[in-house]
Amino acid sequence: MGAEVIKVESKKRIDYMRLGRPLIGTDPDVEQNPWFHAVNRNKKSIAVNLKSTAGLEILKKLVGKCDAVIENFKPGFLAKIGMDYNSLSTINPSLVMLSMSGVGQTGPLSDIPAYAPFLSGLSGLDSLVGYPGEDILGIQQPYADTNAGVTGAFGLITALLHRKRSGEGQHVDLAETEAAVSVLGEAFLHYSMTNTVMEPQGNFRYGYVPCGHYPTKGKDAWIAIAVESEQQWASLCRVLGKPDLAVSSSFQNKEMRNQNRGILDQALSELTSLRETDKLFHALQAEGISAMPLLGPDDVMRDPHFVQRGTFIDIDHPVLGKEVIFGPMWRQTTSSMENWAHAPLLGQHTFDVMTDLLAMTKTEVDELILSEALI
Repeated sequence: MGAEVIKVESKKRIDYMRLGRPLIGTDPDVEQNPWFHAVNRNKKSIAVNLKSTAGLEILKKLVGKCDAVIENFKPGFLAKIGMDYNSLSTINPSLVMLSMSGVGQTGPLSDIPAYAPFLSGLSGLDSLVGYPGEDILGIQQPYADTNAGVTGAFGLITALLHRKRSGEGQHVDLAETEAAVSVLGEAFLHYSMTNTVMEPQGNFRYGYVPCGHYPTKGKDAWIAIAVESEQQWASLCRVLGKPDLAVSSSFQNKEMRNQNRGILDQALSELTSLRETDKLFHALQAEGISAMPLLGPDDVMRDPHFVQRGTFIDIDHPVLGKEVIFGPMWRQTTSSMENWAHAPLLGQHTFDVMTDLLAMTKTEVDELILSEALI
């Protein structure tokens, strides 16, 4: 989006996203984690020792040059080292600072360590993922982190717009748990209106019957189908070669289909399992029925639609060589995002940032490295 982003790291305490199994060889390598590469492209990396007084002074000088600071530390830590918003705003009064903690800077739980799997549970999200009458499955993905990143970006932009209009900097306090809570409006409204707790519904969605994932011909092949109207129901039965199913006494209207969802899903599964996913998908879409194939990561990367839109881009990485990562999530008519850089090596831009942005000499940088302020 045009911002110059400097990621502050340390070789003494490696970002956990750099850790994990190597893609090449068997030895641990902080430059090989594809997760880190996917979310840190186009950023710069500097290696600074936060336990060093000189290192903290370097960061304070950088703050004086920056529009915004984003941090993800446990609440209270930055205040202990003099790097909280109150301290930094005396250096740069127009500074916008975004704090992204698990449960927020205030409240009874604010001092607990928190990670995405726990935040999905605390927000109520995990309680809704599963099938009726069965154990809760949970979301099984770090959704709380990803969602908070997008939400935090909007919070930061609104604060920057406020500064543009008023000249005022400010501190943005984002609780990742609350960002996850914000996507569960239906569950909270259901409870407030009925005083009953919404339970996991599997693939069922109110107003759509049938609605679910159905097997198709082939190994682990599936299609998602959602029928909204009686016309769509009749069309589905016709496409599947069973037009009489539409007027069966058990399925002749939405109420009956809803009451008999179990046997309905079984009957449809027997029919869809005889069809190839792609052909069935196009046949149902031609009838105006909401249907989509269930794709794996490999399918998505090969799919003609995503290929044509340039969803994935090739980047040359100095350690891994050519790697494929996802590109921009939107397209703009008057600006482009074509100049992509690989995720930075650890501390790759330390020297350039020190000399270009802070106007240090090579000798000064070398001395800071020897003193382990830069490490």
